[in-house]
Amino acid sequence: MRALLAISALTVLLVASAAHAQANAIPQLKQRHAERYMEQALQREFPFYRYSTESTVKCSDRHSRIRVGCKTIYFFAGDVDFKGYGKIWYSLSDSRRRILWNYAFRIKETDYYCLNTGGSNCVKTHVVT
Repeated sequence: MRALLAISALTVLLVASAAHAQANAIPQLKQRHAERYMEQALQREFPFYRYSTESTVKCSDRHSRIRVGCKTIYFFAGDVDFKGYGKIWYSLSDSRRRILWNYAFRIKETDYYCLNTGGSNCVKTHVVT
């Protein structure tokens, strides 16, 4: 009877520790990593981002362990500036073996040369979800 109780207790502990390991399989997303990932996302969507004369990415709005909001995204290239916000988060791959990083943002592009010369469609919004 004691052996059966010991086996039952061990089984409960193994199941509980497996569930705990599953919950902690994704590490906490740190602010500096979120900022780096957002810069990589901007380079993917705007290839000229790396050549911008000025840029700022601040990600400090923690939504959860694995999701961080970026309230300040700004970069300037020529006569055009880009301002917006976004978020970065971790997820597991379909096979649940790899940790993936994901992004979403909304950035407003303003072409000041277009505005100053009386052009139209000088402001565009880029949305990635």
